[in-house]
Amino acid sequence: MFATITAIAIILLTAATIGLFAMVGELASRVDSLTAHQDDSPSGGAVHDWADPLEDFVPGNNPEWYPGELISVEDSPCALLVILSTSCQSCSRFAEQNFSELDGLPCHLGFIISCPTVERGQKFVRNYPTLASRSSVYIDAMGEWTRDQLGLDVSPSAVVLQAGRPAAAFTMSSPNQLAAVVDQHLATDRETA
Repeated sequence: MFATITAIAIILLTAATIGLFAMVGELASRVDSLTAHQDDSPSGGAVHDWADPLEDFVPGNNPEWYPGELISVEDSPCALLVILSTSCQSCSRFAEQNFSELDGLPCHLGFIISCPTVERGQKFVRNYPTLASRSSVYIDAMGEWTRDQLGLDVSPSAVVLQAGRPAAAFTMSSPNQLAAVVDQHLATDRETA
């Protein structure tokens, strides 16, 4: 009897350990990509501004619909949607910064705030004056529209739309770096057209 109980306990512990390792692996894959851009110094390092293309992004998938707050983005020849999350520290740092470089792009600028509830998204927007003054801000409860229509589940990130169709996507730490990489993308696109 004792051997049976011991065997069952060992099996349960093994299953729990495997489950724990799977969860740790999933968590590690979701860790903010910001840590990849830190110095290797003993103090944890200073964070550098960066912007990188999203590797898993598939351009050209046209969203089936746009929320009312983003209709002007859909109708624009060029638009940039910045996706921020209320539960993302990097997103808060991004929202605190000056958007003048983004405003200088030849794209209509819109924001998507991914959040667990509409109320939490509205509070996030109110907390950052740079967002509160924007006309194209969509509060995306549970991130459903961003995930279902754009195929993105990463923040902070941004999508370049050309004639309403997603053309490129990036993850970034600052508006300045995002503006630089989007400007480079648009210049390359003009050269190939």
